[in-house]
Amino acid sequence: MSKRMFAKSIGLVAVSLSVLLSGCAGGGTGGGTEKEAGGDKPAGDTIKVGVANRTFKESAYLFMQQGSEAKAEEYGNVQIDWQACDLNIANQKNIVENFISQGYDAIVIEPCDSVSMVQQAREVRDAGISLIFIEQKMDGIAPDIWITGNNYQLGCLQVEDFVKRWGEDQPAKCVMLAGSDGDYAAEEIKRGVQETVAKYPNLELVFEQTIQDWDREKAMKSMEDAISVHGDAINAVFAANDGMALGAYKAAQNAGLEKDMYFYGGDNDQETNEMILSGAENIFVVDRGSFSHGEMITTAAVQLVSGEELTFDETDADDYKCKWAQLTMVGYDNLEPSKIKFPELFE
Repeated sequence: MSKRMFAKSIGLVAVSLSVLLSGCAGGGTGGGTEKEAGGDKPAGDTIKVGVANRTFKESAYLFMQQGSEAKAEEYGNVQIDWQACDLNIANQKNIVENFISQGYDAIVIEPCDSVSMVQQAREVRDAGISLIFIEQKMDGIAPDIWITGNNYQLGCLQVEDFVKRWGEDQPAKCVMLAGSDGDYAAEEIKRGVQETVAKYPNLELVFEQTIQDWDREKAMKSMEDAISVHGDAINAVFAANDGMALGAYKAAQNAGLEKDMYFYGGDNDQETNEMILSGAENIFVVDRGSFSHGEMITTAAVQLVSGEELTFDETDADDYKCKWAQLTMVGYDNLEPSKIKFPELFE
């Protein structure tokens, strides 16, 4: 870290910015528990849960899968099967339809977009199967429960952490690298960044770019474009995932500017931690609580299928019952979540 950045960071209390979120974008109407109709699986019978997620290219999904499987083992009568579609909508439709035809009791969908999977979600409903969404919403249909991190708050958390380190007096020029256009999570993270930046007169978003498929190489190219215009005037980069943050870091490194910028991501991947441990004290990422997120998926499925009370945090304006995963800021001054996820790095 450069002397200028170290001077701004010195004296910071090393504390976990961990929030168990109670708000949902769009406004909530309260939450708690609710007895679900139709859950009548006899006690002891195997509960089959199928998860149609978008990708395993990001480690967050692997930890989510591990959490769900660990919780399934605790129950003892739960089978949970994950199938990623690799961002291919046709593949995801086939996965969901196969889960239906194979008689799964609950189906979890992380839709590739808000429109394309609506018909398949309705088919799940029509088959009398419990329906859970993770991460994304769909237009015109509400699941039995929606389990996600508060993506809007993720964007807010990135900016607030930067302000904590940088201060509210000195001007700062910022870059935002958002996820794919039309992607619900990407739009919420972007909104969180934009609205939080707008709260601070000393912050200015000088470059904003959506990155298709949240791709690292595309993010690196966009950061190169930002540097070509603004050069060493850039002080912070807010990226919607770790891959894009590391792509931006590489672009800055190639220009000899990486030590004079703060970089923010949103996954807490192993590679990011390796860089932090090697001395990159200007990289900060949001841990999305992926393992506990996975546990929540299995628990919700069991509650729905067995007819137990469904636990959730609130119901939002779209009539979604929301269950929030925990968000925690990770950096050189707080690596506690990483010690749990990647113990081998700390041996």
